Amino acid sequence: MLANVINFSNNYNFEFTDKNDLRDQFISHDLSDGALVNVDDERAVIAKTNERNKYLKLFHRVRDGFAHGKFLLRKASTGEKMVIIQDNDSNNVTARIVIKLSTLLSFVDVIDIYNCIS
Repeated sequence: MLANVINFSNNYNFEFTDKNDLRDQFISHDLSDGALVNVDDERAVIAKTNERNKYLKLFHRVRDGFAHGKFLLRKASTGEKMVIIQDNDSNNVTARIVIKLSTLLSFVDVIDIYNCIS
């Protein structure tokens, strides 16, 4: 299901944390402030949310980034379409995500297929 799109087990490119200050995590995932040089690799740092699983945490931050207009579309060196997303609360940056557009669309397909089966 969703794990067929991205499996978070032993996937160190996606970090989920309860920390409020994400500066060190952003640096370690090449997601520091300013224009990103590397848009080839999918990766994310995601702060605490009320959701219980990593997929819902990711979807929460993706939704917020889209809803608040904090996203960019860029092409990777391979020509792959990438989405760069940031989410903020009133005090801090709460997530930075670099993800393939095709990955997001694959999530939609999995969720849509599951809803059709139910």
